[in-house]
Amino acid sequence: MARYILFLLLCGNVMIKSQSFNIDTESPTVFSGNKRGYFGYKVVQLKADGFPWLVVSAPLEDGTLWNKTGAIYQCSYTSETCTPIIVNNTLPISLGLTVATEEVSARGLIVCGPTYSHPCEENLFLNGICYIFNDKLHVTEEIRPSYKECVSGVDAVILYDDSGSITSDDFRRMQHFMIDLIKNLQDANILFAVVQFSTEVRDVFSFQEYQQRSFNPEKAILQVPHTKGRTHTPSGIKHVVEKIFTADRGARRNTKSLLITITDGKSNDEEVTFEEAIGAANMKGIIRYAIGVGSEFVSARAELETIASRPENVFRVGSFSALSSIQAELAEKIFAIEGIQQTSNSSSFLLELSQGGFSALKTLDSMVLGAVGAYDWSGGFNMIHRNASVFINVSSTSSDTRDSYLGYAAIHVVTRGKNLYVVGAPRYQHIGRVSIFHQHSSNDSWMVKQHIQGEQIGSYFGTELCSVDLNMDGNTDLILIGAPLYHKPGTGGLVHVCILSSEANFSCEQTMRGIGGNTFGRFGAAIAALGDISNDGITDVAIGAPLEEEQHGAVYVFHGRQQGFWFKHSQRITSSLLSMGLWYFGQSLHGLLDMSGDGLTDLAVGALGHAIILRSRPLINISTSIIFDPPEIPMDVVECSRMMHNKETPVVTAMLCFHITSLSHGHSHRDLRALVKYSIQLDIGRRDMEQPRLMIQNMSSDTTTVGTAESCFQKRIYAPMCLEDFLSPVQLRINFSVTGDIIANTKNLRPVLDPSINTTLHTEIPFQKNCGEDGICTSNLNISFLRLIELMLRPGLPLMLTMQLNNLGELAYGPRLQVFHPTGLLFRRASVLQPSRVSLVCDPTGNLGNQSEWSILCAMKPPVLREHSQAIFQIIFQTIGDISWGKSIQITVQAESENENNSTLDDNRQSREIPVLEEVTVIIRGLESISYLNISADKPEKRFLMHCYQLENLGHRAVPVNVTFRMPLQLEASFLWDLDRNVSVKGENTSCGTSESLRTDSQDQSMQECNSPFCRMVQCKAQVLAQGAHITFCFGGLFYSNRSVQLKAQKLSMNSEAFLTINEMKYFQKPEQKFHYAKVVTEVEVISPVSILPVVLGSSIGGLLLLAVMVVILYKFGFFKRRNRPENQDLTDPGKPSEEQSTTADPSLPTPQETPIDS
Repeated sequence: MARYILFLLLCGNVMIKSQSFNIDTESPTVFSGNKRGYFGYKVVQLKADGFPWLVVSAPLEDGTLWNKTGAIYQCSYTSETCTPIIVNNTLPISLGLTVATEEVSARGLIVCGPTYSHPCEENLFLNGICYIFNDKLHVTEEIRPSYKECVSGVDAVILYDDSGSITSDDFRRMQHFMIDLIKNLQDANILFAVVQFSTEVRDVFSFQEYQQRSFNPEKAILQVPHTKGRTHTPSGIKHVVEKIFTADRGARRNTKSLLITITDGKSNDEEVTFEEAIGAANMKGIIRYAIGVGSEFVSARAELETIASRPENVFRVGSFSALSSIQAELAEKIFAIEGIQQTSNSSSFLLELSQGGFSALKTLDSMVLGAVGAYDWSGGFNMIHRNASVFINVSSTSSDTRDSYLGYAAIHVVTRGKNLYVVGAPRYQHIGRVSIFHQHSSNDSWMVKQHIQGEQIGSYFGTELCSVDLNMDGNTDLILIGAPLYHKPGTGGLVHVCILSSEANFSCEQTMRGIGGNTFGRFGAAIAALGDISNDGITDVAIGAPLEEEQHGAVYVFHGRQQGFWFKHSQRITSSLLSMGLWYFGQSLHGLLDMSGDGLTDLAVGALGHAIILRSRPLINISTSIIFDPPEIPMDVVECSRMMHNKETPVVTAMLCFHITSLSHGHSHRDLRALVKYSIQLDIGRRDMEQPRLMIQNMSSDTTTVGTAESCFQKRIYAPMCLEDFLSPVQLRINFSVTGDIIANTKNLRPVLDPSINTTLHTEIPFQKNCGEDGICTSNLNISFLRLIELMLRPGLPLMLTMQLNNLGELAYGPRLQVFHPTGLLFRRASVLQPSRVSLVCDPTGNLGNQSEWSILCAMKPPVLREHSQAIFQIIFQTIGDISWGKSIQITVQAESENENNSTLDDNRQSREIPVLEEVTVIIRGLESISYLNISADKPEKRFLMHCYQLENLGHRAVPVNVTFRMPLQLEASFLWDLDRNVSVKGENTSCGTSESLRTDSQDQSMQECNSPFCRMVQCKAQVLAQGAHITFCFGGLFYSNRSVQLKAQKLSMNSEAFLTINEMKYFQKPEQKFHYAKVVTEVEVISPVSILPVVLGSSIGGLLLLAVMVVILYKFGFFKRRNRPENQDLTDPGKPSEEQSTTADPSLPTPQETPIDS
């Protein structure tokens, strides 16, 4: 059986999409301890006694915050238990604040407690203690790096000038000043030594001699001769530092060192410089006083301040006789030299607050222990190499390092066989700095090679450092510098990626950060290189952000790449994923060893009260193959023209196979299995609204378990209907996801699919081609125009071309049409009228080497035309611009296919001439005329009636126009309009002719308003109506009634009309009917005479009747009764009611007629 086989190994270069990669969060191993003791502060993977261990510190255990002893534990992954590591320490040192192991082999353990506070007289010193462990985790050595012993008492050296500028008398006065000073202080815990200097340096007596009971310091001083040499002050200071302040000369170990220098002039020493001498004195912590005698030091005080520890330690007197005046003050200051001491112009402390062991680094043959509090917290570090220790700092050479905290973190860099040490100073100038130290080739001293400075104040740049060997060739490729307090909106912490160049210089161009919205997350508080957990041959790293997720914490995993890391993290592990309510998850990280025994590097994470081991998951790859039987879809079961097929019979059977393989190097488990969920989609290239041509008979989605052996599944594919498109292959897509099954005996560890693997498979199923016995299809196309309409030259107006493409041969591959057209036509769209489910995709190809002809190329989709079939297309153009084409244009269509012989190409090309119509805008409208006439019915008079029209050209070109007018000559009631046969025309190049006709039903239907049986038709022709020109036509005559007919009152309408026409073979006008027709209407009203006598009589009688009714009504209401008022009404008793006030008359009163009149 012929088979079409596609095998695809899915290992494409796809960007990682998943937030969860191969650090397992489902089954973590958790060790719990005392939260108050801060169990989990540091976690370190250690190989000891042949087993991997997790060392966990609890620096506050067995004490309070201010009295902490600290403890460390060794935890076993196998037993999931932790046991204390025995350290014979009861001091409050916070043991476990620093834990380190050898950074390559994970062997050897250093544990430090840098908070050892011990009293010294009235002060407290803050130092550190470190413990070195062997392979059995037993303490083999205790180290106190940068430790400052408590100093009690003073060892004082008087260094006096013996130069020739001092006279003998002054020399004796100076000797007696020294004798008196020693006598005044002989009861205190002070030892003296005296040294004389000039050109040569001479010891008068040492500390050892001074302590002898029989020794007389006065005698020893007075017997020394005055040599009178040159003033070599630096040589004298250097001699005292190197030769006198030594144990074999009687200097005590735990006492303060004091140097008093007496001189009368500036130094002229050419062998030793002050910088060399003072530097040696500072290294031994010697307190220095300077006494200048004479006038020379008025202008040269700077030299005295150089000799002294600080400016206030300078005394100046005018002469040797005045030395006695400062003796008491000097003695008082010597008594007061206790506690804090000044050793240089820029430093208040030496190693009293060094906090040695604040950081630790272990290499194969060296150790580095940071001391952040040394030299006024400028910091430094102890380099211990082959039992030799040297303290390295930069405060002696730089004055701006105070409070820098150098030694906060330290890492080892190897490049081309050379060793570099990178040390962080996160508080340098408040922005932080990282210094790179290298060993000088000539004298083996350690010097600064490069400084890398931070960017933001308070970011703590240099808090955490990590050295990364990307390609694992033994050479460092880059370092990571953490700035966990870096702050920007939405950003809390930053890690700088600094690439190491071939010249051993670092350039920091890339940064890494956590997700947004964690302004106080402290991203970069912990950084650990993990090795190659992604199986791409490049080291990966983990970065902690312990205050993200509202202080619950998170850990980020970044995959390495050439010259750096991917900007996007591959995995973000939050404490909530572990479901244990962790706090500060990610405060410590370490990832060097395989803790679980599966051959893969595991990650150790510290949290408050917990230590967690997160395992790396083995990576797997999945291989997919698919087989189709038959390899091509048979045409006889899917063509619509053939016999209908049985829908229950599959047209193709697909065999889908999966198997997985392990990608992780060193992984020891072979029995790997995974759950595969897959879905199959057919005909994915179809448009959304189209139904797929093929369908899967059984389930298109399924779930199955596969292993390292191949697993196969059969899927039957059928066609639900006959197919129009059987040329383009059916595209098939398989999407699948892979979930690893639990590996036996691994505490629920699951493999994980490599995220670079593509989980989408694309393939296609082709159709069988019916091309005869020879298997070669030859087409035979011809093209013809079906319908053409006149091209109307107007911007935006469409031109539609309809064409028929016939295939007289076999199956045509890639049929297409090329349409050639003149400039000025813009292609709009193309469509297929027949058959359905076929489309035409067109692309304008531009001009063909000249500006007058352009073309478009249209291809059929699907790209096939069946044998002995046809397709009908419609292509629509739109005119653009005002282009003069002449009377016609030519359109040419050419049909092509990929498989037609040259011998049949004659009928593949057709051309047609299309007439061009010019657009015009001509209107006819009625002008203001007599719109109303009234005529008396009994005495009709003749009235003049006129109708006027105006013809106007509103277009852009001159055009000839014909206008037809129809005028009614007779109306009902025998009204006549006696029109003048001469038409009044105002315009040029216009002629008119008249004719009279009887209206019949066969008249022109475009003119319907002549409402008279007899009408006059006037036809006018404007030879050329120019652009913007107009012509006025007026028709007038007497309007009257035939007297032989009796008129009656009525209303009539006199309507005339006009209609214009143009040459439609040359011009067009849109819209055609709106402005081509006009009419004028006159309303005629016949009025009958009215008699007024009945109206007058009726009105008079009605008025009299109305008056009578009103009189009766008024009489009934007493309107006509008269009432007289008495003349003497005003003399009436005002207390009695008047006639108007009373309704009853008093009979005792006289009536108005009886009232006498006073003469």
